[in-house]
Amino acid sequence: MNELKPIYTKKADCQDCYKCVRECPVKAIKIEDNSACIVDELCIHCGKCVLVCPSGAKKIRNDVAKVRQAIDMGRNVILSVAPSWRAEFVQLHSSQLISAIKKLGFSQVSETAIGAQMVSKGVADLIDSSDNKIFLSTACPTVVEMMYKYYPKFVAYFTPLVSPLAAHVKYLASISAPNTQFAFVGPCAAKKIEFDLFNENILAALTFENLHKWFEESNIDPYALDPDSSETFYPFDSSDGGLYPIDGGMISGIKGRLQKQNVEFMCFSGIKAIIAAMGDLDKFSPNRQIFIELLACGGGCVNGPGMRHKESTVLKRDNVYSNVVNTIDFDKPLYGINIGAEIQIKPIISGVYSEPMIRSALQRVGKSSLKDELNCGSCGYDSCRDFAVALLNGKAMENMCASYMRKLASKKANALIKAMPAGVVIADSAMRIIECNKHFASIFGSEIEMIFEATPGLEGAMLNKIVPFYKLFQKVLVTGEDLVDSEMDYNNHRLNISVFSIERNQVVGAVIQDIRVPHVRREQVVKRVEEVIKLNLETVQKIAYLLGENASETEIRLNNVLEAFKETAEVDNGVHTENI
Repeated sequence: MNELKPIYTKKADCQDCYKCVRECPVKAIKIEDNSACIVDELCIHCGKCVLVCPSGAKKIRNDVAKVRQAIDMGRNVILSVAPSWRAEFVQLHSSQLISAIKKLGFSQVSETAIGAQMVSKGVADLIDSSDNKIFLSTACPTVVEMMYKYYPKFVAYFTPLVSPLAAHVKYLASISAPNTQFAFVGPCAAKKIEFDLFNENILAALTFENLHKWFEESNIDPYALDPDSSETFYPFDSSDGGLYPIDGGMISGIKGRLQKQNVEFMCFSGIKAIIAAMGDLDKFSPNRQIFIELLACGGGCVNGPGMRHKESTVLKRDNVYSNVVNTIDFDKPLYGINIGAEIQIKPIISGVYSEPMIRSALQRVGKSSLKDELNCGSCGYDSCRDFAVALLNGKAMENMCASYMRKLASKKANALIKAMPAGVVIADSAMRIIECNKHFASIFGSEIEMIFEATPGLEGAMLNKIVPFYKLFQKVLVTGEDLVDSEMDYNNHRLNISVFSIERNQVVGAVIQDIRVPHVRREQVVKRVEEVIKLNLETVQKIAYLLGENASETEIRLNNVLEAFKETAEVDNGVHTENI
């Protein structure tokens, strides 16, 4: 089921805007039944689509029920809280948060930042003992997924260590009772797949948004609880690991544990920045060791998709930095646990298509030459050729191309206007003609017909200089109310005029028929007979009573006359010369 995936689409809410396609860094979106669905095997679970979806159709799976079930069954569940909690629960004392979480049924509350400190130590030891020149961080699960799936040539530079969460769970498992289970809460959607990556005993990963709703459903307000000095993080408070959710925070912890002095540090946050930074990394041969911290969310985890609190990054960073004890305590018993990682994620094998196949796909959306390739991005892809490849991969549909659909709609509208036996005109609020057909021009004389032949559609011509009853158009523009079946004489014509709003107060259209034209007169008679039957049924019933017939028989007979009249009109095929 769709809802079982870490990130999914609620199809009923999808508005086909393709914003998620535009924003997805790896285009892991497939348009299916006119809904933008996430292709999980292509997804890197960054949650960008969740943040940008204007209708809220993109969802992060809610695993609260799974955790509640374990608690209700009496199991011992410890909650690992991401260090970004300081940016989420602003001005909340740690003891208030711990007390509130315990009221939900958790046995203990611990900081994921403890695992971050383990990772900092592991990276420092690795750099000190290695001659490798380039090291990439593995703290962010989205970055790990992205590199393995889409940039496997950079995987060799990864530090072979688990994430802070996985390290933390390893440590907690080593000091906790058997059968203890562990859950996580934080701003990250990708944490939901960490137990797949690192095979750890993680019951479920929740977002801060999930936690807020759980508090609300349980009538628990953390801010209303009294601070309690006896409520502390298990088994102790973290220190510099609390800086991990802001960019550069990991580097700070590594530097404090590193013995070497000539190591260079770099940090890139945001997927686009990472992709740009990594471009030619495999061709780089530095004369010194370089550690590169990589965070998928711009500005760090404090801007993750699972955050409810929407402050500026400056304020979030300050809330974290000013509330973290940035010291390194080497006496904490953290460093005897193996946190090495063996990650197995298969790279994505993209389809390779020949130039003729791409050109054929482009022609499906009306792009037969380079000048047709507008690269407007409305489909969500960076270029028309990328969109063509998506069509070939079955991830896109032709109706995603705005220019193609606009041309198609215009062609259909023009064909319909031309085919109509009546005069049709469309005008804007300034009374300039947008489009009209030849029948419209013919109604207003040979001079207008000649202009039409020279300028088909009369685009730009002033309607008030052609149509003497232009005030009908102005009235509809002002009121927005349609005028149906107005009749007036013009030259040798008896005109039936219907003016209607296309875009309220901006664009109007009109259908104008000369009811003296034989086939139009027949249509008018048919229409009016139908109106007589509809509006005068009571009279029909009285006539039926006087004639000794029931009303339905009389109505049937009148309708038979009407149908016969219609059939005659069809046989005439619109060409009828006898008087009616």
